[in-house]
Amino acid sequence: MIDGVIVKPLRKIPDDRGVVMKMQECCDPEFKGFGEIYFSTIYPGVVKGWHLHEEAVLNYAVIKGMIRLVLYDDRKE
Repeated sequence: MIDGVIVKPLRKIPDDRGVVMKMQECCDPEFKGFGEIYFSTIYPGVVKGWHLHEEAVLNYAVIKGMIRLVLYDDRKE
């Protein structure tokens, strides 16, 4: 595993009306604040390409379907 990467399941809170999934709370130890939130859809069979972030904290939540997320760590250490 890459240092700093955390994988955790969404916490599901079901009741008789449906399910709420909690992604993150400000009291979670890995919470670093945020600058923006956006949502993305990916069509079946489509691959979204690479991008390079020099430094970033990214939080992903997959609420429907599955993704294959590829991470590459080019830090010297």
